[in-house]
Amino acid sequence: MPTPTTRRTTLAGFGLVGTLLATGAGGVSAQEEAAPAGEPVVVSFDFEADAQGWVPMVVDLPEGYDPEVGDLLQEWMPLPEGLDGHGLYSQAANQSDDLFMGWWSQVEGLAPVTEYLVEGTLVMASNMPGEIAGEPNSPAEVYVKFGAIDREPEAIVDDEGRLRLNADKGAEAEGGRDAVVLGTIANPDLERGEDFSTFALHELSTDEPMRPLTATATDDGTLWLFMGTDSGYPGFTTQFYDAVEMTFTPQ
Repeated sequence: MPTPTTRRTTLAGFGLVGTLLATGAGGVSAQEEAAPAGEPVVVSFDFEADAQGWVPMVVDLPEGYDPEVGDLLQEWMPLPEGLDGHGLYSQAANQSDDLFMGWWSQVEGLAPVTEYLVEGTLVMASNMPGEIAGEPNSPAEVYVKFGAIDREPEAIVDDEGRLRLNADKGAEAEGGRDAVVLGTIANPDLERGEDFSTFALHELSTDEPMRPLTATATDDGTLWLFMGTDSGYPGFTTQFYDAVEMTFTPQ
């Protein structure tokens, strides 16, 4: 298994992305029974034992892309040296200058046909210090997003032959109808180093989004979550998703 500082290409995490998206692999149950009407539901993921049903996804690049060209890798693995536990790892060299890579999961057991306010906290491990965020064409300007929709996330091909998400996530620094921007991968607790080999945890949340994130559960009380990085930066970036906690409050 590669370390996060070793740029070794593998298809282990990406070779079946299209199939996984199409077949609906993955998913978790929020609880044993449907949530009582009017009560919030909290769902947590710590990724210690496995990926807990989260499935890798990548869009905003040409159909038939070669993962080896972009050095693409997404898989569950131990956190880097100096940090304890496991997480969901993503890396890529953004060859298309337009890339969204992340993970999705299905949450069941919500109240059927109910609109929910979706709020949450994401703990990431990043190797990008906050002080480089203001530099031109900075790798720290890679935007982290949360999304929620009433259908399985899927890569679809647009008229230009590019893979697009079947949801409105917005573009780069802008959120969309189905997603909000939490921040960037710039870690304010890191000092600038020479090789960006040091990772540290930092927390992002929906406490102060530009607008609230809402989604309506399906007839059987299901929603799909997605999270990822939306970037126009053409360089190589890496990040871990260490823990996620989501609260679904009926409206």
